[in-house]
Amino acid sequence: MPHGNPEPSIPYEPHDLDEPTAHEAVVAVIEGARTYPVTPGPTGLFTTARHISLISHLVNRFSDDALHHARQTCDYPALPQHTSAFLTTAAIPLATALVHDARATVPLAALSAPGQALTMTAALDRIELRNALRTHLAAAHRSLTEARADLPSEPTAPSSPADPAPVPPTAGTTNGVRR
Repeated sequence: MPHGNPEPSIPYEPHDLDEPTAHEAVVAVIEGARTYPVTPGPTGLFTTARHISLISHLVNRFSDDALHHARQTCDYPALPQHTSAFLTTAAIPLATALVHDARATVPLAALSAPGQALTMTAALDRIELRNALRTHLAAAHRSLTEARADLPSEPTAPSSPADPAPVPPTAGTTNGVRR
């Protein structure tokens, strides 16, 4: 996906998230989740496993990129020093999304089990499982949206000495952790 492309392509494999900017990669994962919603059954389990794989890749990529940027700013002080902060700040809600997607697999697996009895108790259990599934998937989506908001939509260019460096988003956080 070229930089600045307004239409994100849907990522199918983690390596599809290597080329876009951090913001574009998160947007692509969000669009992928909208395009392929999770539903009970084998397809839903596959889709959730794919989401987990993509989000895990982003957490790893952002951590590695933050370390790379931090090392570069030590060697080249003229580079923007806030890039690492943006990436590490966005990694927190990505990790939260990862947890919620993983937690969604428990009710999803139970709802996807074949040969469930059609008793009143089973029907009530299915309602509870569907509610848990929706809750975790909605929380994962909120976390992805938060990660997107934590990243600049355009790559940051080196600032001139007269330009003040943008401050990474830390409002509402304590030591980088949302309250």
